[in-house]
Amino acid sequence: MDGASEPPARRLGPALVVRGGTITAASLKRGVGQHRSGIRGFSVQALEGKSIEQLCEKIKHSTVGVSSVDALNQLGYSVFETVGIGFHATVEVPEGWTETAAANVAAAFESRPNPAKIGPGW
Repeated sequence: MDGASEPPARRLGPALVVRGGTITAASLKRGVGQHRSGIRGFSVQALEGKSIEQLCEKIKHSTVGVSSVDALNQLGYSVFETVGIGFHATVEVPEGWTETAAANVAAAFESRPNPAKIGPGW
């Protein structure tokens, strides 16, 4: 293997899923892109066994949306661990993802203050 190779994306099991900012259908659709792993979707922070606080450490937004791999799986979406900052993961979405489908996914995220931004000075 030549140092430029990247491990294949791994489908995540039960875990929390966190995305920075206010989660709307429009913000999710704007965030969709092709990850260098080949997965098309939007970025989140997720990894089995990690707390919301741990997942939020690299998120700069004061608000986050919190969901779970299970909730997204029930809507028909897979979450993959992918290379990136923090506990980077990608929620895979199909080509031609509709506004209605994005709204259904957005509804699976609960808005909360970013716990990494709460405390002295915030």
